[in-house]
Amino acid sequence: MNEPVTIAIPRLIGRKIVKKLTFDMDGLKIERPPTFAPADHLPANEIVEFRYGIKWIKGYAFTIGRHYFIDLRDMDGVITTIKLKSYYGIRKDAGYTLWNEIIQQLWAHYFSAIFNHYFDLFKNYQTFELAGVKFLFEGIGFENNYRIPWEDIALSNYRTYFVIHPRQNPKENKSLYFARDWNAFILQRLLKKIIDQHK
Repeated sequence: MNEPVTIAIPRLIGRKIVKKLTFDMDGLKIERPPTFAPADHLPANEIVEFRYGIKWIKGYAFTIGRHYFIDLRDMDGVITTIKLKSYYGIRKDAGYTLWNEIIQQLWAHYFSAIFNHYFDLFKNYQTFELAGVKFLFEGIGFENNYRIPWEDIALSNYRTYFVIHPRQNPKENKSLYFARDWNAFILQRLLKKIIDQHK
């Protein structure tokens, strides 16, 4: 069982903490220390989807900063966004490190269980859909009714997205982006595990 973990997010300039995230198996608590507002609490069993990415902040002639973001969606479709900002290179590396650590804690405390749920469905030959991909007895299917048998599935993996395609025909494919498509990261991990089993 994972122990509770707290991550403190500092202000862009200075050491003042503007947000604290506490991850435990009951849920995610989001505190804003400078205010007297009560902490937000997202119960673990209601956190069902996530996506993450980096948005570039454009200036007049060049990029002046970046937003590291993580969106969480609950069972009712309510979205909670966690953001870290960097302007002119200030806290760029620290922001990336914190963002990455938050994603790892979300996986360890909540989304690995969702991954295991889908993998159990696969092992029990259940039909289901994840991130727009249908899992069928004989393989996977896309929205255009195109299907790929289990032994023919291949992935091309990139930093911000991945592509699902048949081994012999990469032109017939589906791309999923971690910043746009809900639970694309879970889908990628699930397909990697299934592909490894069919080698």
